[in-house]
Amino acid sequence: MYIPGMLFDQSVLRRETEPQIFAKGRQYFLDRAVEDFKVNQTKEGNIHVTGHVRGTERYETKLSLSPDGKKIIFFSCTCPYHWDVCKHVAALGLAAISDEIAPE
Repeated sequence: MYIPGMLFDQSVLRRETEPQIFAKGRQYFLDRAVEDFKVNQTKEGNIHVTGHVRGTERYETKLSLSPDGKKIIFFSCTCPYHWDVCKHVAALGLAAISDEIAPE
């Protein structure tokens, strides 16, 4: 669901994240595991989100999207999952758009 004025749509996260990983990330978000996140815009216009997510440990997590918010261009997390977008990155992204998340 796209809401005008949003940083990006959660469908971007869903598209780039395995369904079971997205579900775990959503639960982390709902459990308020995302801490001290910040959203900035780079000189190039990219959307950059940083923060920490509590899991087994406290993980440093980053997410960057294209200026239009339609494409993930970079993500990182200090957790041991290094294949695709992890649940911590998904939780961070959901926190960044939390005011706009509709219940499922």
